[in-house]
Amino acid sequence: MTPEQLECATQRNPYWQQRLGDQWAGDAISALAVDSAEFAEDVYVFQETNGLGADGICGPETNARAAYKEYQPPAGTEYILINDRPIPCDFRVVSPDEAGALVFTKGYYSDPLLNPALFVLHWDAATSSRSCYDILCARNLSVQFMLDTDGMVYQGLDPAKGTCLHAGQVNRRSWGVEICNPVYLKYQNKNHPRPISTMQVRGDKSQILGFYPEQVEAVVKLCHWVCEQTSIPKQLPAKKGQPGKVYNSYIQGPGDKWLVNGFTGVCAHFHQNDDKCDPGMELWDALIASGFAIVEV
Repeated sequence: MTPEQLECATQRNPYWQQRLGDQWAGDAISALAVDSAEFAEDVYVFQETNGLGADGICGPETNARAAYKEYQPPAGTEYILINDRPIPCDFRVVSPDEAGALVFTKGYYSDPLLNPALFVLHWDAATSSRSCYDILCARNLSVQFMLDTDGMVYQGLDPAKGTCLHAGQVNRRSWGVEICNPVYLKYQNKNHPRPISTMQVRGDKSQILGFYPEQVEAVVKLCHWVCEQTSIPKQLPAKKGQPGKVYNSYIQGPGDKWLVNGFTGVCAHFHQNDDKCDPGMELWDALIASGFAIVEV
């Protein structure tokens, strides 16, 4: 490959080598070999032309359209599996026992974590939960839940069977959710536009893509369910001396790096890692309105 070809492939899809050919339907998209750099660009153009989320990755929806079929997403159920037992919930879930599930087979500790102290919210910087799953697999990472653009929750692992790798040194005391959001305005889906938001983390006023209303609703319901099924209290962190406002930066206690200064509750990835900014500040108001308290840390 030439340097120009490699640049083309990695700009459209950083994991193109692992994933481009996985779901390819044939020359309805491209006559190029799936391991070529230009294939990613052909997939991207096909997605743009056909009103799909354009990321250059030939996932199930793109593959169905290329095969002149209608994509049928998983129907989902209303339960989450804990130790193989279905625990009811009031939102749609694709659990590990369903067709279309996104289940991690590597990238996690085999010993379970049943009593977490934190539920960590992430955004995935991807265009779908399927894409997020592929990226995490490629990086040998995992997460308990992925929440797609339509609010569907994918259960990535039964918490009774392993500890996911999603949030650094709090992995062993936390569950997490990757909420689908490609973040940058250039990834706005013109056929299903997201609201525009402001970053606000550490004072950053950059304009970013927000969350769809159905995602916000599902996040709130998932957070309540997780807290009710575990020992995690329904609370959000505020900086000491600033009550009533969720803290918008990294929270470090003395000698307690990565452990959010002893806080227990629902927090952001940026609260426990100074290099992160996800999931922004947009979700907290909905959680507060649903009954979450704000506690000073």
